[in-house]
Amino acid sequence: MMIYFLIFVSLNHLAAATAKCSFPVEKYPSGSNTNTYEAMKFLTDTERRSSDILHRLMQIFWDYESDLSELNRARMMNTMQEFSELHMEIWKNATSFVWRDFKDENELVYKWFKAHSVIGTNALPKEERNEEAEISADMGDIYAKAKLCRFNKSSSETCDLSLEPELVEVFMSSRNEAELKYYWTQWREETGKKMKDKFVRLSEINNKVACLNGFEDTGEFSREAYDSETFVEEIEELWQTLKPLYEQLHAYVRRKLIQYYPHIDIKEDGPIPAHILGNVWSESWNNIFDIVQPYNNKKYVNLKQIELKKKMIPLDMFKIAEDFFISLGLPEMTPEFWHYSIIEKQKDKEMVCHASAWDFYNGKDYRIKMCTRVNMEDLIVVHHEMGHIIYDMLYSHQLLLFQSGANPGFHEAIGDTIALSVATPKHLAAIGLTEEIEEDYENDINALMDMALDKVAFLPSGYLIDAWRWKVYDGSISSKELNSQWWNFRLKLQGLCPPVKRTEDDFDPASKYHVAASVPYIRYFVSYIIQFQFHKELCDAAGYIGPLHKCDIYQSKKAGKLLSDMLSLGSSVHWKEAMRVITRGKTSKMDAGPILEYFAPLMEWLKEQNKDEFIGWRKLTEILINSRNEAELKHVWTKWRDVSGKVVKDKFLRYVDLSNEAACLNGFKDNGEMWREAYESDSFVEEIEELWNVIRPFYEQLHAYVRRKLIQRYPHSGIKPDGPIPAHLLGNMWAQTWGNIFDIVKPYPKKKFVDVTDAMVAKIMTPMDMFKMSEEFFTSIGMKKMTPEFWQRSIIEKPKNREMVCHASAWDFADGKDFRIKMCTRVNMEDFITVHHEMGHIVYFMYYAGQPLVFREGANPGFHEAIGDTIALSVATPKHLKEVDLLEELSEDEESDINTLMDTALDKIAFLPFGYLIDAWRWKVFDGSIKRDELNSEWWKLRLKYQGLCPPVKRTNDDLDAAAKYHVIADVPYIRYFVSHVIQFQFHKALCDAAGYKGPLHKCDIYKNKRAGQLLGDMLSLGKSVHWNEAMKVITQGATHKMNAKPLVEYFAPLLKWLKIQNKNETLGWNSSDPMVCP
Repeated sequence: MMIYFLIFVSLNHLAAATAKCSFPVEKYPSGSNTNTYEAMKFLTDTERRSSDILHRLMQIFWDYESDLSELNRARMMNTMQEFSELHMEIWKNATSFVWRDFKDENELVYKWFKAHSVIGTNALPKEERNEEAEISADMGDIYAKAKLCRFNKSSSETCDLSLEPELVEVFMSSRNEAELKYYWTQWREETGKKMKDKFVRLSEINNKVACLNGFEDTGEFSREAYDSETFVEEIEELWQTLKPLYEQLHAYVRRKLIQYYPHIDIKEDGPIPAHILGNVWSESWNNIFDIVQPYNNKKYVNLKQIELKKKMIPLDMFKIAEDFFISLGLPEMTPEFWHYSIIEKQKDKEMVCHASAWDFYNGKDYRIKMCTRVNMEDLIVVHHEMGHIIYDMLYSHQLLLFQSGANPGFHEAIGDTIALSVATPKHLAAIGLTEEIEEDYENDINALMDMALDKVAFLPSGYLIDAWRWKVYDGSISSKELNSQWWNFRLKLQGLCPPVKRTEDDFDPASKYHVAASVPYIRYFVSYIIQFQFHKELCDAAGYIGPLHKCDIYQSKKAGKLLSDMLSLGSSVHWKEAMRVITRGKTSKMDAGPILEYFAPLMEWLKEQNKDEFIGWRKLTEILINSRNEAELKHVWTKWRDVSGKVVKDKFLRYVDLSNEAACLNGFKDNGEMWREAYESDSFVEEIEELWNVIRPFYEQLHAYVRRKLIQRYPHSGIKPDGPIPAHLLGNMWAQTWGNIFDIVKPYPKKKFVDVTDAMVAKIMTPMDMFKMSEEFFTSIGMKKMTPEFWQRSIIEKPKNREMVCHASAWDFADGKDFRIKMCTRVNMEDFITVHHEMGHIVYFMYYAGQPLVFREGANPGFHEAIGDTIALSVATPKHLKEVDLLEELSEDEESDINTLMDTALDKIAFLPFGYLIDAWRWKVFDGSIKRDELNSEWWKLRLKYQGLCPPVKRTNDDLDAAAKYHVIADVPYIRYFVSHVIQFQFHKALCDAAGYKGPLHKCDIYKNKRAGQLLGDMLSLGKSVHWNEAMKVITQGATHKMNAKPLVEYFAPLLKWLKIQNKNETLGWNSSDPMVCP
């Protein structure tokens, strides 16, 4: 990182905006003074005075960042005030001249006055100026002084872990997923989360600064450094060109991480958890090269080994870097550089360890501050920082204003351009750091992979930080959605997800130094593009012929001369002119072609490796889960229906014809009747409607409560207090379950929620432990053990050597012995419940194995799904989790109970009308009650009638929103899920009664009760040999043969009572005159 000032223009102090400017201010104001002599004298005097004060200011900043004491902070604030006063004086004088007239006479003078016509933060009243400086310093202090407790620390240990080098090294070397998750979370707790309010206030101040300088918002103000009206579009175009390469790398790394961490639920088509990529911010991935190395039998350059062999110290690394620049004919470091630079972390002082290069504006004093570690990564960083110093030295003859990079990305690119030569195996061997490595295809791919894990992996991160900030600045992202939108950007551009649930109480962007320190970041994206452009041009100048990734310009004076010609210009010309110089007239634009050329061999190799992989990541469901941006949710909701249901409408109609024809050939009136035959009841439709009518009052209470909470959360969404809920706001693509908005509707936010994942991780549980615990539940109630074949042939972890379908499933191989589960088990509470659910299927298989083959299935399609869920109702109780030693304290109070019941209701109750209406609609489509030209309008009539939902945008009968659901296009009957959601509570109550349990149904746990197990076994053993009414009579001990919704209502009785109190002033139900759009 380069520490320098855009002289008198405070573009470095950036924050978030809350609104566009509401008052017009002239951009780049000028006056009436036409005296050229006075103007030139003013320019000369200003250069002299500015040089003196800038030198003092840089010294003060240096003193503070190398010793974070209160005394140094106070000195810094005082000197900044002095600098601010000088800035104000210069601005007043500069804007008194008619400087626009200077352009034809002297372009440099014109540019100088134009830059000084920007008042920057001095446009603010003194109080706000001081406040801005204080907040900025506070945020910097929080970041620099953050200390963490060590993972699994003892009570006597102090919490003294710093970011650099300790935390950085943990992420580099640790492969303990729990440890990485802990540190990932704690770093964000100790940094970003503490800065949110300060960031929001800084946003208000700095947007005001932008407005007072004639810019729409702080984003526009910061982009002015690139002097291009199409800069945003240029950046997006570059990213789109590079995105295919990134997606190939992402797919390959994802597969390797799935193999390495089989317990983590990384989906083959999903994002990568952000904590396992070897970097605190997941912006470069080269520290996990050992996991993803293409050819493990090949040597790899590891400077840590060199350190042990040669006793290398940080100073050696700086001398190596200097030698490279000298070999090109560029200047050596000054005596002041070696005297004043800090290249190792000081033991007795708090300091900012982030590597940085400093120009003290006197033509001699240049410094680097860096807590250097002896490794390959830091050797590259040393060259990077020294590249800044070389740039500083070569433009030091320019006017002070033009002593900066042609644009901010140029400064960052220079050192990295040199590093592309330094990192070649040939160069490292040439300077004696490594042994000669044989040049062959496999070594090439290894080297390119290592480089791509740094350069290519970084690109979306380099883009998204400012892409996010620009939308914060222009008001597109509000202060209420800072973190959710941050993660939407990280998902969309990087394909990453957080390892733990994030909320708007968190503020993860500020866990990154450049956000905490208000440093624009797009410069790094720019630099990662143009460094390959520069590299290619310097290689051409050196006369190199061969693959670009093998080029080393070491000792080429021609390359050094070309580089020097460009660097010496500083910012005295537009950056496009500087680009013309280094490309020798070929182009003035940024070009992604050279980076693609550099990685071309790797791209071909990745395509071959990924030929069976999903490229990219599925994002829409994650956005529906995590986003709280109503406009974005509406966009995603709509676009999914445009590209799914709408485009299959004609095919769906043909499918209806063919399936009805098949039903008729089998003796049924239509396909709906054929589907319902599985339930062997002439009154099945009426029974389902009757069940729904019992449940509906409870659903309406839940609906009213959630509606009120959503009105509070989205006050501008137009939700009516007596109307339906817009379908895009419920945390699920189809609004079938609402658990993902629990954070919005949680009854008692301060109460903890039962999740034993951390306890499972702390116990170092494995998937096998989870399956053994599940088996023990079933054997504790007297049911059969899993067979030897089950344990021998089940797949309970994702294999490392092949791909497989990871969706959890239970299998019956129909020989009475071979039963299996296939599951990519993760060690967390969700999968703990799923294991019990799947083993419930296996137990059902085992119990009806004695039946004739035709009867070896559930009594009806809903029975099989209900068994596992029935067991899960016991397993998930706090009482059970404490009994199996996964919960330390049993916190049973009314508020915790209500929270737990609400969470369950958002899953179980919210689902019921959806579970009913999908087939209710299809039955009417199959029997012709719904005409072909009213498919969508009738779909939304049912969704309004049963769910109380409405579409967020106007729908027509050209749409086919029902087919946006998988089960509709896949010809899968859905009523089984409604049935299972009802009867699982019926089964649960029957088993609890058999166990002799007395108490609230939601607290019942049948663990270790043989009577409950006997009753369950009696029913399961029947399979489909009797009508399901008979099986129901068995498990209810003769009480009923019907499905009954009353146990479900009993289970949720405390929540229903609570909801009635909460909703006493609410309208129950909903009204709408048009089901095809929200009112």
